[in-house]
Amino acid sequence: MTLYDLQDQYRQLYDMMADGDIDEQTLSDTMEAMNWTEEFESKADGYAKIIRQFLCDAEAAKPESDRLAQRKKMFESRAEMLKSRLYDAMKTTGKEKFKTPFASYLIQKNPKALKIDDELAIPDNFFIVKREPDKRAIKDYLSDATVPWAHLEQGESLRIR
Repeated sequence: MTLYDLQDQYRQLYDMMADGDIDEQTLSDTMEAMNWTEEFESKADGYAKIIRQFLCDAEAAKPESDRLAQRKKMFESRAEMLKSRLYDAMKTTGKEKFKTPFASYLIQKNPKALKIDDELAIPDNFFIVKREPDKRAIKDYLSDATVPWAHLEQGESLRIR
């Protein structure tokens, strides 16, 4: 198998994986069916190239994601501004309930909302005490001790440099 053939197979694999509509089993079957006769290290290099490409693609998508998030926020802000103007107009005209062929409009009372005026004056029985383990302290403690309620585990991960 030529280098060109291998590159073509890796490109096809990348394209399939980049297509979000392909299920995991199909990808797995395709990867097994590829006629790779090169050595294990060469296969690993091919995987590393695809992994790096996906990581680059993810990084390249971030600015677009940020731009779309800002655009979403702008749309929501404008919708809220228009909703506020419509509310004010309905209150001013006294027309607080009506229907059109497009939608129904109604100004209704919301459930009562709690507003805290002085948090320091609230009695202790109205506070919730959140019990949360101090994981850093427990980890430090377990470096020299063994307890039945927790243990340290050593995991593994692949690092490609």
